[in-house]
Amino acid sequence: MESSGGGGFGDPLERDLAKVSCDVTHGLVSRKRAYRRYGLVWQTQKVDPHQTKILREQLRQKRIQLRICYWDEEEHFGSRRICGIGVQTLTRFGLVDGELVELVNPKGAPLRAWIMILASAQENRIHLGATSLALLGVAESDMLEMRAIRFYEGL
Repeated sequence: MESSGGGGFGDPLERDLAKVSCDVTHGLVSRKRAYRRYGLVWQTQKVDPHQTKILREQLRQKRIQLRICYWDEEEHFGSRRICGIGVQTLTRFGLVDGELVELVNPKGAPLRAWIMILASAQENRIHLGATSLALLGVAESDMLEMRAIRFYEGL
C-alpha cells in the first residue's frame, strides 16, 4: 500500500510553543523546520515568545487562500488526486505544474493533491471535484488554504 502520509492536524501556527520546542529537543523537528513551519524564533536555547508571535503573523499573511470552484472533471490521474489551478495563480505563489500540495481541511486532516494547470481557471481559484469537496467538507465558492509540500527544503 502507498500513502501520501499524515499531514498533521490543526494549524501549525497555533501549536503550543512548548510542544514544538519539545519536538526540537527530541530531534523530531529541526530548528529550521520549527522556524519555517511552526513560526518559532529561538533566542539562544529557548523560544522567544514575542518574536515568535510576530513571525507567526507574518507567516499567516503569506498563506495561499484560494476560492473553490467545482470541477466536473476526472479527479484522478492514475493514482493521483488532482486539483486544477491557472498559470497566473501558480506563478504568483511560486508553484509548478505537478507539484504536491496540501488542501487544508477546516475540520480535519489535510487532503493532498497534485496541481494540474487548468487553462480556463481564473486567478486565485482552485478547481476541485465532488470527492475532494466532500472529503474536505467544503463547498463551491468557499475559501480554501493550500500549502506546498516541499521535501527538498529540508526538515
